[in-house]
Amino acid sequence: MRYRKIILIAAAVSSLLLLPHRAKAVIPPDFVFNIASLAFQTFSLITIIFATTFGSFISFFRKEFIWLKGHPKTFIAIVIFLLAIAATGGYLYAANARKDAYIKWLKADQRKNTIIHETTTP
Repeated sequence: MRYRKIILIAAAVSSLLLLPHRAKAVIPPDFVFNIASLAFQTFSLITIIFATTFGSFISFFRKEFIWLKGHPKTFIAIVIFLLAIAATGGYLYAANARKDAYIKWLKADQRKNTIIHETTTP
């Protein structure tokens, strides 16, 4: 008797599924699989590139800078110097790019204001 009510409720709910309603787009499973495969392959390629670059870098430093083996302070000073040069270059490049973008925006804004002024003046 108790199961009869449950079966009737389930039949009523499932009959609602048979009524016409708008279909919703569903992403095909192969599309999701392709996206995941692409992400995995991209991550693998980036990892391989970084690993080979790092390995080459370490191999180069082992061969060329063997004299630094007993001088860790010199090595640390060289690394800090190189990082400072890289940071300064990055800052100067960003500042130059920001200045160029501002000049470009200023010229476009002046052109826009000139056009607006020409169209609004009697």
